[in-house]
Amino acid sequence: MARLAFGGISVHPMLNDLPAALLPTSALCDVLAAITGRTSWAHCAYHTLQIGTLAGVGAAVAGLVDYQDVPSDPEAQRAGRTHLMLNVGALTMSALNLMLRDARRPRANFLGTMLSLTTLGALAYSALQGSVLAYKHRMALAPAAPARAVGEVRERVGEMAAEARERVGETAERVRRTPRAARGS
Repeated sequence: MARLAFGGISVHPMLNDLPAALLPTSALCDVLAAITGRTSWAHCAYHTLQIGTLAGVGAAVAGLVDYQDVPSDPEAQRAGRTHLMLNVGALTMSALNLMLRDARRPRANFLGTMLSLTTLGALAYSALQGSVLAYKHRMALAPAAPARAVGEVRERVGEMAAEARERVGETAERVRRTPRAARGS
């Protein structure tokens, strides 16, 4: 397995949350800026786009590593390629969108709003393809724990059970030795 993992779990799904939340938020703020004419919405759109694009780079790197593990099944390969291409496209559109904006004076603009909405559509279909990989082709499952680790856990559980039996036995023996009057019975 070539996956970038933390605690046995791929980091790609963990890193998806920020761009998946911020890029649609940017599109919504763009629409609100266009409707209301308020620059506060344009500022919000710019900054959420900026952070979402940066976070998307991290998710893309982890995704490229996970892409090596896509099952050889043709449907999984197609879903993996589609997911990859849509995310690269969405990231490219987001970067282009950032370059077209004036960071010092964000304002509503038609092209930026259209790029944000197109990115939103690409991300939505890409998420569907990622779900196909995760759930239908079981890429969401962490690899099985190594046999050595399972053996170590069994051994430790056995030790803990033996300690617990010993303590219960000691407690039962103390209770038997204690006179009934002292026990309150």
